[in-house]
Amino acid sequence: MKPFSLSLSAIVSRFFLMMGVIIAAGFSGMWWLSILALPIFLSALMGVKFGGEKKEEKRKDAKMATLEQKRQAV
Repeated sequence: MKPFSLSLSAIVSRFFLMMGVIIAAGFSGMWWLSILALPIFLSALMGVKFGGEKKEEKRKDAKMATLEQKRQAV
């Protein structure tokens, strides 16, 4: 769990999920289900990212060929 590392698209999708839970609770008449929207709201508000940490590999830059080297290769 890593706070403040969530992308903007994930934050927006969590807000849509939260509103979906609240609307579903309202239409079904079971308002107590809207309590389930609170953890979704808090995780979106704090930008919490769930899941394992991905190891980022350091990239090795390729050597750039000059124009003369490209002409010789052709």
